[in-house]
Amino acid sequence: MGRVQPRSPGCLATWQMTFAPTTAKAMAYHISFQPMRVLIDGHDSDGRLILADDQLAAVIVLLDGKHHSSDARAKWHLEAGFGKCSAHPAGAPLWASPEEAGAWVQNRLAGGRSNQS
Repeated sequence: MGRVQPRSPGCLATWQMTFAPTTAKAMAYHISFQPMRVLIDGHDSDGRLILADDQLAAVIVLLDGKHHSSDARAKWHLEAGFGKCSAHPAGAPLWASPEEAGAWVQNRLAGGRSNQS
């Protein structure tokens, strides 16, 4: 996109559009977390909202139910993803920490497509 510059200094009424080439870079999002209890049949209730630039990108929950396998228990699971962070339920990733999930959100928003990274 071009830059807008005044034709003469001090004169804001007259603008000239210049189309200087710009290099497109994926901008990093500010990732933040908000603790939230999630109502899931009495288990897996410790959740986090993951926000990217103050916009909801994903909801993750800590798997703590006894019916989870031992390798999934105590991991964070993508309960809901929005936009580029949506994932097929069978391919929903697991993470050791909310920070790992936040890095995954950052990667997805930057154009990455892998489920685990």
